[in-house]
Amino acid sequence: MHNNLTKQLLNAATQTAQSLQKSLSLLNIAELCNELASDVLKQKYQPSTYTRFAVCDPKLREIYAPAYRDRLLQCWLVNQAEPIISPHFIEDSYSNRIGKGTLYAVKRVQQLMRRPNNNYYLHLDIQNYFNSIHRPTLLNNWLTLLKKHAPHNQSLIAYVSSKILLQNVAQSAYIVSGSRALLATIPKHKRLASSPPDTGIPIGSASSQLFANLYLNPLDHFIKHQLKIKGYVRYMDDLFILGNSAKQLLAWKQQINQFLTTQLKLQLHPKKQHLQLCRQGADYLGYKVYPHYLHLRSRNIKKLNNYLRFFNQLLTSNKQFSFIPNNAYWQSIIEQPLTIDYPLLKKMEAVINSYLGLMKHANHYRLRKLIIEHHFYTLNHYFVPSNCAYTAVHVKKQFLHQFIQTHP
Repeated sequence: MHNNLTKQLLNAATQTAQSLQKSLSLLNIAELCNELASDVLKQKYQPSTYTRFAVCDPKLREIYAPAYRDRLLQCWLVNQAEPIISPHFIEDSYSNRIGKGTLYAVKRVQQLMRRPNNNYYLHLDIQNYFNSIHRPTLLNNWLTLLKKHAPHNQSLIAYVSSKILLQNVAQSAYIVSGSRALLATIPKHKRLASSPPDTGIPIGSASSQLFANLYLNPLDHFIKHQLKIKGYVRYMDDLFILGNSAKQLLAWKQQINQFLTTQLKLQLHPKKQHLQLCRQGADYLGYKVYPHYLHLRSRNIKKLNNYLRFFNQLLTSNKQFSFIPNNAYWQSIIEQPLTIDYPLLKKMEAVINSYLGLMKHANHYRLRKLIIEHHFYTLNHYFVPSNCAYTAVHVKKQFLHQFIQTHP
């Protein structure tokens, strides 16, 4: 059993994203996995200290990142739990599922908008979702599912789940990283430490994403099988409902809110509720969605233009930045003498292509062409379009050749 668990943890190590923690742990990864397996099997495992910091993209959030040792175990838990949980999700539950990403949810909403009886939509959001999840209820729902579909190592999974899901992360010791000033701007009600007892799971953990998705699974089945709503899509705590009348949608909203309150101890966000005709379009997951076409939301186009302006100023050594990304890498770049080399250009390429990638799924050929041809300025010296559709750019080969010559 010990050797098998160690091998599974080593496999989990190959799945975790690259980070400084991972780089520092690689030399001793076998020993780390062996010790972690021993602690789990002897039921001596205790989660380590989390790191707390704030991010601003796409919006201001408080993140609690686990130590690498705990990331390994959480990845292992997700590997064990996902095959058990996934068959019980409804078809139109998205987020953190294979083949169920953002674009799939957007396309599904668009498909449902085109149905003859779906004249209206109701867009709902759950208030302060991750900080409002009742941990004992979540654990009980998961263990009930685990017991019904018990694998051979049910007790081991149950033990690890309890240690992770019941941990009060914000009340434990943690390390503060990044800008303390930015952390201080997070409203008190948005902080995990302000959650009631036994409530709230941290954003930033792999297990949190899976189990937060599971927590709303009873709501999905209530909506589909008791309310019998055919036009329904959920992306994490983002609920999208379609119907043939505003009156019907409002009646459903009251029933949904009652279920959330009584069964899951949650509340709908009082301000993030939008009832509108489908032909007027919906702001959904970064896009403006209409029945027959898509636009990227204007705020995402503005972000791309901000990045382009920042990159142009950076490449011309203009230190009068009108926009500085809230990103540790770019902030470190402006604090030291700049060397324009291939790795720096590849970082820029990745950012630009992430936005062009969003745009290629929308009706934005002319806009992509306009941005690349008329807003690149200095960037034109370093980048060229990858194709005639302007769906991506790449660094000119001469800069790769220069880098190879100087780094044999």
